[in-house]
Amino acid sequence: SAIPVVVLSADATKSQIDRLMAGGANDYLTKPLEVDRFTKVVEAHLCETATANGTDL
Repeated sequence: SAIPVVVLSADATKSQIDRLMAGGANDYLTKPLEVDRFTKVVEAHLCETATANGTDL
């Protein structure tokens, strides 16, 4: 199974986000880091990975 890649960047322009996603990132977070957004992104990717592996969280 693939390991999700979540990028943290201060550059939140559409062109930068498009480059990150085209480069293989699964998601992105921007600085300053918002804890609620971080938690939601991590939970979403943990759930996706668990589902793909047939595991319950």
